[in-house]
Amino acid sequence: MKTGCQWRQVPGDFPEWRSVYNYYKIWSTKAEPTADSLLEQVLKKLSLLGELTKDVQL
Repeated sequence: MKTGCQWRQVPGDFPEWRSVYNYYKIWSTKAEPTADSLLEQVLKKLSLLGELTKDVQL
């Protein structure tokens, strides 16, 4: 996520770049300046999930 890529260079197995960009724009919008966006909420939950399951062996 740090280096990213140009929107027009999104890999071919993703939807059209405009669709990807529109979803990103919607998911990263904050309802209030101090609130987390939907994207931030999901990333935090995934991070927490990773912490909870990193010791589980499959």
